[in-house]
Amino acid sequence: LGDAPKTKVVDPEAYALYLQARHFGNLGSQTGNQKAAELLQQALEIAPDFSAAWSELGRNLQNSISRGQRDREEVYLKSKEAQDKALELDPENAVAYSRLGFDNLYFDGDLSESAKYFQKALSLEPGNAIVLANAASLAMTLGRIKQAVLLRELAHQLDPLNSAVAFGLGWSYLVSEQLDESEAILRKALLLSPGRPVTRGAIVRVLIRKDDLSNPQEIEDLIAQEPYEPVRLTATVGYHYRQGNMPESDAALEALVEKFQDSSGGLIALAYSIRGDTDKAIEWLQRTIENEGPQAFVTTRFAPEFKVLHDDPRWQELLTSTGLSEQQLAAIKFEFELPD
Repeated sequence: LGDAPKTKVVDPEAYALYLQARHFGNLGSQTGNQKAAELLQQALEIAPDFSAAWSELGRNLQNSISRGQRDREEVYLKSKEAQDKALELDPENAVAYSRLGFDNLYFDGDLSESAKYFQKALSLEPGNAIVLANAASLAMTLGRIKQAVLLRELAHQLDPLNSAVAFGLGWSYLVSEQLDESEAILRKALLLSPGRPVTRGAIVRVLIRKDDLSNPQEIEDLIAQEPYEPVRLTATVGYHYRQGNMPESDAALEALVEKFQDSSGGLIALAYSIRGDTDKAIEWLQRTIENEGPQAFVTTRFAPEFKVLHDDPRWQELLTSTGLSEQQLAAIKFEFELPD
């Protein structure tokens, strides 16, 4: 059976604070993220050598970037410092390796370096739900959709009450056009964390993709209750466009561009793509890449709404210019073994 796992002694009070912080961080909301940060600071005051708490603090900072709460570059560097500190304290902290891989993927755009971190994390703890869920992000980026779905399914089996893991699985199902499965697991993620941003908007996208607009009141409620305004406006654009309500769709698109042209170009491109405006969608993708770097395309390119762009030569040019063409991705080594 191999060697017994090593037990790391942690102050009980610090560990309890860490577990609470993980719970609040998994909620995905701004309030939850702020509460998690407070709890982690308390845990680290009690146990400054608590590796897992340092890694969770780095994740907390990652979340603040993705929610638009903090300056991207400054906070990314602090997030990386926290993961480095976690590994200094525990060189076998698989979760910290996976989060460095996540940082390299979404903030540096260095897929090869990201793969090295994820392979290290998976070699240390192939049965860790956080490691599996994070590694799925790279698998998705590399175009290995089935592998990404499998990784997130395994993560969800290991941690079925984690709303962040559930949301990631729902997104993977959406990308793979498993729409019934996507709707079901996204609704579960919403049940687990009613305040999680993006989840309601994602459910609306699935319903539009399924052409299931039979319950307009529910869809309008989902949109109205979506806490993240750029996603709320994008869902409004798509829903009213599909319903033939062009004045409402136009107004939402105008508001989306006016308010968020400097921070949510990918969503603006998505809105134009839903409306069938290929030129505007490509234009906004190009603009987003120019403003935010190639890594901005990592998070958007697999959106199923962009499939209408795939036959446009400019789409392939975008992939090549950002290092995301099939040939470029095939050259990146990402190999690992999963537990039986």
